[in-house]
Formats: sequence, C-alpha cells, structure tokens
Amino acid sequence: MTMNLIGKHIYLRPVKRDDALSIFLYAGDEKTTTYMLWGPNTYSDTLRYVEATLELDQKVNKTIYRFAIILKHSDDLIGMIDLTLKNTHVGELGYILNQAYWGRGYTTEAARIMVKYGFQTLGLTKIIATCDKRNIASYKVMEKLGMHFVGTYTRFNPKTEGELEGLLYEYDKNNH
Repeated sequence: MTMNLIGKHIYLRPVKRDDALSIFLYAGDEKTTTYMLWGPNTYSDTLRYVEATLELDQKVNKTIYRFAIILKHSDDLIGMIDLTLKNTHVGELGYILNQAYWGRGYTTEAARIMVKYGFQTLGLTKIIATCDKRNIASYKVMEKLGMHFVGTYTRFNPKTEGELEGLLYEYDKNNH
C-alpha cells in the first residue's frame, strides 16, 4: 500500500530501497544519533535497517508504521518517523531528523501528521513518546504536540552499557 501523508513543508512516504544513502547521512552521524539507543551506524547497518523496514511494510498485521520524512520543495529524505503499536489502542511515536535540518519545525510537522494518522487511520486512543532527558529538542516536540509529561524512567542503554534516564510523554485522545 502506497500512502503519502502531506504537510505544509514535508510529506511522509514509505521507505524505498534507494533511500539507504540519505538515511546513512544522519544514521551514521555521531551528533544526530547522540541520544538514540543505537548509532552511529555503518553503511552496512543502514542497508540492514532499510531491508528490515521494507519487510515491515509487507506484513499483513503491522505493528510498526514507519515513514521517511521528505522535504516537499526538494524531495530530499531528511529523517524517519514511526508509530509502534503497543496494543490495539496505544502507539509509541519515534523520530529522528538529520541535524542539517534541526530547528526548522520539520519534526513537529511530521509528528503532527503521525499523531493524526494514529488516531484517525489506526484508531488509536493514546500515543506515547519517550526520550533521553538530556534531549531538550525531542521533548519540546512532544510538548508542541500537546503531549503531557507522565514521568521519568530508567532503562539500559546498549550504546553506553549504562543506565539512561528518560522522559515519558503521552497524548490521550479522550482527554483532549
């Protein structure tokens, strides 16, 4: 199923095999991946990610809806965004954007599109999102979406082999 989700400056579309280089430009970047539980990735890691994403898109009972974030004016792939279903009513939002495009509102625009998609198309009633507590830009996106701070959590970070302190936000469709 091909589906484009369109905003003012960006649109979301399924990942294509030839997106690997554009994805590697941010996934292989240390600054862009600082607060992620992975990365920076090698080009081989990126190729495996693209193949795994293409396989996800073929699944009948999907639990991950992953899209490339594309600039409308240039058709450049600048990041990724996804919704991972926790159950039939709750999805977890995740996103990453190439640092060359930070601070321009593209992540917030993409996240708004995904929240709408989650509620209207997937029938979710709650969307959650998490981030490293040091990732101010990420939790600012959550706040701009109207998500509410729920609390903090601790989890193992395989990249540092230590504990990560994170922030949990949620958007409950029934309470908005």
